[in-house]
Amino acid sequence: MLQLVVLFVVLVSNSLLILQDASDLSKISVTNAHEVKQKQLLTGNAMWMSDLAFSPDGSRLAVAETGSAYEAFKNVQGKVRIWNTTTWKGKMTLSSDGLSAMSLAFSPDGQRIAVGNTTGNIDIWDWANQVVDNTLKGHSTWVNKVVFDANNNYLASASGHLFKQEGDYTVRLWLTVDWQEFSILTPSDSNLGAGLSVAISPDGGIIAAGMSNGTVHLWAFEGQNELAVLDEYAWADDLFFTPNGSQILFVAKDGVRIWNVADAIETYGNIPEYKLIAPLQEKEFIFSIALSPDGTVLAAGYQDGTVRLWNVETGDQLIVLKGHKDRVVSLAFSPDGTLLASGGTDGTVRLWGVTA
Repeated sequence: MLQLVVLFVVLVSNSLLILQDASDLSKISVTNAHEVKQKQLLTGNAMWMSDLAFSPDGSRLAVAETGSAYEAFKNVQGKVRIWNTTTWKGKMTLSSDGLSAMSLAFSPDGQRIAVGNTTGNIDIWDWANQVVDNTLKGHSTWVNKVVFDANNNYLASASGHLFKQEGDYTVRLWLTVDWQEFSILTPSDSNLGAGLSVAISPDGGIIAAGMSNGTVHLWAFEGQNELAVLDEYAWADDLFFTPNGSQILFVAKDGVRIWNVADAIETYGNIPEYKLIAPLQEKEFIFSIALSPDGTVLAAGYQDGTVRLWNVETGDQLIVLKGHKDRVVSLAFSPDGTLLASGGTDGTVRLWGVTA
C-alpha cells in the first residue's frame, strides 16, 4: 500500500524549511546509508549550533545556539531551542541572563535539560515549564560537555577555555538528587588542557574524559581512581563508549580512534593497540562525531561542511552528506536511529534520514 507523504514548506529567515513526519523514515544502517538524504533544515539566530541532544523518547530535539567561539562569545545572548520532532513546529526557547550555551543533555527521564555555559555555570532546566530548577556552580570557565549517567543518579561535566589558559580544567560529578558536587576527577592543572568531552560507560562503572592536549583519561566510578591514560592524540573531542561499553571512540589528529577499554586499562602507562577509522587527509579536520544507537555507523563532521558516515566494523566510508556551508560542530542520532542531526557554524541544523 502506498503511503502518503505530506510535505509542508515554510520560508524561514530566507531558508527553506521542509517538514516531514518522522514515521516515514527508516533506521539509518550500514546497508542503507547510501540512501541517506537531508529531510529537514532548521535555522536559528546564532552563528554556531554548538550542541544537539534528542530527548530519550525522541520526541524533542534541543539545540544550543551561541556566537562564534573565535570571538569568545562576546555580546552574544545564547539560547536553547527545543523542536517537536513529529511536526518540527512550535519550537520552545530557553533563555536566561548571561546564557551562552556550550553544551546540553537531556536527563534519562526526559524531564530536565542540563545546559553548560561559557560562564562556568550549569543550569538545570525544567524545560516543559521553561524554568531553571538549579544552577550548579563550581567551574570557572566554559563547560564544554555535560552528560547524565543512564540511571539518572549523576551528571558529569568537563570544563576549560579553548583559547586562553585561564579558569579551571576539571571534570566534575554532581548528584542529581540534590545537585551537590560529588567529586572532582581532574585536578586544576593547565598542563592537562581543557576538558573537551566526558562520557559515562553504559553500566556506570567507568568515566572517560578527553582533554585538549590529546589525553584521554579513564576513572573507575567507585572510588574515582584513575584506571588509564591514553596520551598525546591531539584534541580528544566528542568521546563515546560503544553500546556495550567495551570500546571508546574519540577524535584524534589522524582520524577517529577506537580503543578497547580492557586493553587500555591493562596497558596503563603504555600505548594499547587501536583501530583507526575515518582517517584524515592533509589539512582535514573532524570537529564532531556521533555513534548510531546500535554502534555500527559513525557520523563525523568536518571543517568543509560535510558529514561522512563510516562503517565502524570495516572502516569503510558509506556516504558523504553535503549541505552545510561551514564546519560541522555538533552531531546526534535520534534514539531510534532514524534521524541524524548535524549542527554547523553556518547557523543551521540539518536532519538526515532514509525514506521508508
